[in-house]
Amino acid sequence: MENEKSINEKLAEANAEFDARLKGEKRETKVETAGERTKPKPQKVRVVPKRQKFKVGDVAHTHFQEREEDMLEVDCPYIEHFVDDRKGFAINGKRYSGKVIVPRCVANYLSKMENDHKSSERAIFEDRGARRYYGEIRG
Repeated sequence: MENEKSINEKLAEANAEFDARLKGEKRETKVETAGERTKPKPQKVRVVPKRQKFKVGDVAHTHFQEREEDMLEVDCPYIEHFVDDRKGFAINGKRYSGKVIVPRCVANYLSKMENDHKSSERAIFEDRGARRYYGEIRG
């Protein structure tokens, strides 16, 4: 029992081992952070706008018109349309503003939305009646 160490001596040895382990962990973390610092900063990449897969005059889709005798298939080509509103108009979550290439039916609807918006703007000053907003349609 004389060879057995006292509690204070055991505690001192455990503290020394713990301090040695902490020093080793600190060195490892310092090496890792130093390696991260030497990496160059990522460069900003210029995002090139996606090329449109359609051109003016291409057929977008076909509309079916019912007549008394038969069904007509009418082609709906892509056309160039200018949305004359700064904020633009949204149809099904897609915002159209400025010069766009869209199917004829979408261009017709956009022009209808523009006309409705202009008339509602005029109506603000004419009579203080119902409030209308034609900036977005969800279908």
